[in-house]
Amino acid sequence: MTVLLKKVFNYIFWNYVVSPFLILLLPKKNFLFNGKQYKYFYHKYNRTWQNERAIEIPLIVEFINENYKKNSGKILEIGNVLSHYYKNFKKTTIDKYEKDENVLNLDILELYAIDKFDLIISISTFEHIGEIFKDDNFYYDYSKVIYAIKHLKENLLEIDGKALITIPIGPIVYKDLYDYILDDSTYFRQKYYFKCLNKRNEWLQIGKIETKKIILDIKKQYNKKSEIKIINKVNSGYWINPVRGKARALFIGIISN
Repeated sequence: MTVLLKKVFNYIFWNYVVSPFLILLLPKKNFLFNGKQYKYFYHKYNRTWQNERAIEIPLIVEFINENYKKNSGKILEIGNVLSHYYKNFKKTTIDKYEKDENVLNLDILELYAIDKFDLIISISTFEHIGEIFKDDNFYYDYSKVIYAIKHLKENLLEIDGKALITIPIGPIVYKDLYDYILDDSTYFRQKYYFKCLNKRNEWLQIGKIETKKIILDIKKQYNKKSEIKIINKVNSGYWINPVRGKARALFIGIISN
């Protein structure tokens, strides 16, 4: 069986045979965010019951429902994620790579809006903005992420608008980026953190100090492993875990004008 056929078979098998059956069997559980209960979100796309999507999607949907101006509101999504789960939100979506008739293939830094957006959302996308592929080498420049956040606030977000960004912490470690989002007070007005408790993908809201401890622990573990490849750096270190895994923690940042 060729590689392509294997991919097609695995896609059909997981999405149309295994996943619908598994979702029916999964226990109906809730998680807490700022004292409010939310249902974990299960969906076949990206097998959300195994990763941070299980909490990202409910929080993003709630954010939109709470802040969207029905008659005049404009929504921008950076990174085409929400459309895989919900089709009913009228929004502009940009994604540098993903091809879709409803997606503009633009880098965020290439987008300028005459009519700015009331709401901006981005699900596990901003950490990728600093990735640079050049001459068969991979580099990571976290300053590009900072510039993109600045561009979002100053050039894309309406005066009274709000933006919500999520950034996973692990299994890939963007070293200096994590230090920045934890300590920044220029752009993020509100910051929240979650940690994954166990293999059942249960999540708990935590504080900044505990999040820092998780990041330090991840760095120590990766530094001990000789098989971890440290890739060339511009401004930031970047480690790749050779074993696929899910995020150990999740950062949620809110930007407002």
